[in-house]
Amino acid sequence: MPHDKPVVAPAPAEAAIPRITVLGPDGKMETDDKVGEGANKPVQKEEDKNAIVETEKHTHPGDGNNPVVTDNKTVVVVKAQGEKPNVAGDKDKVHHCSVKTEPDQTDPKDTEADKLEPVDIKQEAADGGENQSPAIKEEIASDAAEMLHTSDPVTIDGTQETSVKVANPHDDIPVFIFHPDTDTRVTIVARRPTGAMGPPVAIAHFEVSAVNIATASRVWRRVVYGGHASDSSNEMQHIILEGHPTGIKYLFRICHFSFERILDNISIDSMRHVVMEALEYSCTHLLRPWAKAWIRHLETVILTQEHSFKEDTILSIAFCLGALHMYDDAIKKLILQACIKDGYLVDESGCKIKELNLPQQAVDHIGHQRLVAVKQLFGLVSMAFQTLARKTRDRSYCKAKENQRECETAQLGSTMRAMIDMDLYPVPDAVQYEGSVETLADFLEGFRPAGLCEKHLKPHERLHYYCGIRLKDDAERVKAKIKTMRPDQVEMIRHNASIVGTEYMSDFASYAASPLEVADED
Repeated sequence: MPHDKPVVAPAPAEAAIPRITVLGPDGKMETDDKVGEGANKPVQKEEDKNAIVETEKHTHPGDGNNPVVTDNKTVVVVKAQGEKPNVAGDKDKVHHCSVKTEPDQTDPKDTEADKLEPVDIKQEAADGGENQSPAIKEEIASDAAEMLHTSDPVTIDGTQETSVKVANPHDDIPVFIFHPDTDTRVTIVARRPTGAMGPPVAIAHFEVSAVNIATASRVWRRVVYGGHASDSSNEMQHIILEGHPTGIKYLFRICHFSFERILDNISIDSMRHVVMEALEYSCTHLLRPWAKAWIRHLETVILTQEHSFKEDTILSIAFCLGALHMYDDAIKKLILQACIKDGYLVDESGCKIKELNLPQQAVDHIGHQRLVAVKQLFGLVSMAFQTLARKTRDRSYCKAKENQRECETAQLGSTMRAMIDMDLYPVPDAVQYEGSVETLADFLEGFRPAGLCEKHLKPHERLHYYCGIRLKDDAERVKAKIKTMRPDQVEMIRHNASIVGTEYMSDFASYAASPLEVADED
């Protein structure tokens, strides 16, 4: 039976009354979910007088004979940062706010994330606050270009990552949002040495989903929940983490399923920060999908491109990703090139080994193996001196059968002169030698003392032409037998490789079967 009046289908509550979330001046999120009278009124505070209120009409199609129903949707739009607000008084009282709205079903592209203004992160990184040290400012500035990628809003499969500038009484650092329903603000502060005075310096602010990061890392779970299974509070909680913002940012992207922003050819510096923070917070398993590609990328950069990063960068990445062969090559290079400067063990560029980002066990191992190799090389020189000076007929450094004594006397004098020129005579104790193993080995490999002088004879008549000390083969054997790792270090790298799925890329079995051993001399 036909109706006298058409039946009006009410619009869904979610479509008619969108949820509006505002980041206030204190960084907290405020939500207006009121239903009823005044629900469609714009959400404005005293300090948001400069916001423009726009009312958009959305149409819902009816069913059958039902007419079309129209509802209103109110949106708060923030004025562009370039426009100066017309507000009298102190400029510090003017706050910027940002709005996140959930789109209705009729227009899935209608999201307020597209209205967010990008933040000049380079300027933010350069300013950094008066309390930041020059080292921290320089470190932040170096990551500014890479962090600019997060200025553009991204919404994929319900996730969102963007950057929002909010006024803060303590700092003016961008806030990076990783999810539409964030409930936790994470402040990143720089790591400080033990005993450092003063309050920590904030480097970055991240807004995350507590459940996501707690599931990814048992360390973060203890920080977020404090030992409790869940948090019943509806207010945004605030936690502080020490670390590098670039590394933690990448880990948070993975936690919030922004996989499209994790590249296989990530910069080496960013890769280093990511793996270091993954080790620090016990979440290296997050890197499993990219570990193999990152190892290949690092190998390509080392072999085909000029690079300025130090060996400790390779060591950090290789250790976390389980690349045993790369770790072996890098630690051996440090052992060969390390030398003493002003009483400190330094690398080739003059940077102190203990200040490199290496475990203390690795630092001690580098110093010990350098000392062992120097002792062995000096032992070759001492043995040559003793052989040349002995009054016996068993001469190993004179190939001729005539005038052996005179030939070895000439070799002894030539050897002493060369050692004096290198400040190595008398042969010093290994502890007193300040040069590198590589420099000493190269000198011995290329050293050829002159034998008995026979310049007045023709070349084919010179019986002592091939006489002389030859230490090249012995020096090469010393370098080849340097012990780069202890068994426990090999086992730790194997464990990391099993976590990230790169165990097959290194031959752990052959390394364990024939380790490069050097006798530990005191």
